[in-house]
Amino acid sequence: MVLKKIFEKLGSLTIDAGKKVEEGVKVPATKLNIVKPSFTSKMPSIPGKIDFRRTIKRRSTSVILERMKMTPEEIEIFKDLIEADKRREEKEKESEEKYMEASLEEILKEREKRRLEPKLVMTLGGISGFLLLLITVILGFGLDIGLILMFSVISLSILLMFAPELQKGRRSSEAARQLPFALRQMATELRAGLGLHDTMRSVAMSGYGALSQEFARTLEEIRYGETTENALKEMCNRVNSEGLDRAIYQITRTLESGGDLAKTLNIIAEDVAYEMRMKLRDYSQKLNSFTMIYMFIAILGPVIFLVMLLAATTVMERSVLPPIAILLLYLLLFPAIVGFMAFMIKRLEPKL
Repeated sequence: MVLKKIFEKLGSLTIDAGKKVEEGVKVPATKLNIVKPSFTSKMPSIPGKIDFRRTIKRRSTSVILERMKMTPEEIEIFKDLIEADKRREEKEKESEEKYMEASLEEILKEREKRRLEPKLVMTLGGISGFLLLLITVILGFGLDIGLILMFSVISLSILLMFAPELQKGRRSSEAARQLPFALRQMATELRAGLGLHDTMRSVAMSGYGALSQEFARTLEEIRYGETTENALKEMCNRVNSEGLDRAIYQITRTLESGGDLAKTLNIIAEDVAYEMRMKLRDYSQKLNSFTMIYMFIAILGPVIFLVMLLAATTVMERSVLPPIAILLLYLLLFPAIVGFMAFMIKRLEPKL
């Protein structure tokens, strides 16, 4: 019994001591929760000293208030900066869209749509001309008019058959004209520290027309696993240009040897630009003499022939040529001669 009372007293003392410790811990914690933290706690002021914290606080607040007050000129400048940033974003988005449109899949799809089978074109032209001949004869317009219409339709089908080749030549000429500017851009960006693929992508997004599309297709071929050298050689095969062939040859040689590609491209750009100027000068000299012949055949020839025909008819008091022959001359022969002369002038354009 005595031991039991001793243990009970020890237990009660232990419980009381625990409660007192708990109360002693809770009181400072509640005081810390009640008291609000202040970063500008009062410090004992030292005579002759300045409270730098208060002065800095007042100065920073005044500076912020002054910055918030913007003059109308500053507001206009701010608006101009925002509009310039929006225009820059729109330009980057447009360039990205152009690059995506010039990708390999898009180019192949467009070419599949534009490609015309020569046999199909000739077959459709022959059938259409024969049907026009039957319709004109049945309606009573005469066999001569039917033959003229049939010949016109067949000539148009022949022109459409050669249109893709003409378009390909025009595309190559357009790419060759933009080549010096693209090479200078690549050389500048290579000197700035960009890689070859980055400079090619920049040319593809810069709006050089057919040349940008060819660079975009080359990048797509590289992305699909083709080597850089083979992709560039394929681009040379697609674009019939001596300047581009020379540039690609030097690029591949420089990549193999590890030389200064920027310097090489800059030299090639200068050579291509000089060659272009020389060829344009020769073309202008040839064009001056060729223009006189073209004007005589296209303008003076039909007029002189008509005057001579009227004079002969007046003297002989009858028509020298039947009306159908005159109609064929002015509807087919003279336009064909004019078209041939224009084609020859086009063929005289310099190729790089």
